[in-house]
Amino acid sequence: MFPQESIKAKIRTGFRRLDRDGDGTLTRAELRRAVTEYFTSPDPDAPGNWYFGTPAHRI
Repeated sequence: MFPQESIKAKIRTGFRRLDRDGDGTLTRAELRRAVTEYFTSPDPDAPGNWYFGTPAHRI
């Protein structure tokens, strides 16, 4: 099990990656772009690859 603080830190990191304009909210456009990028981007560090959590290559 992960400590609760570790889980919160991972959530914050993923959110910051997905929040492209840094305004503290995720818009439909940001979410749509993240999902599209998750399935289509060849870049393992693309922000969309954080949509389902920490990318496998970073674990």
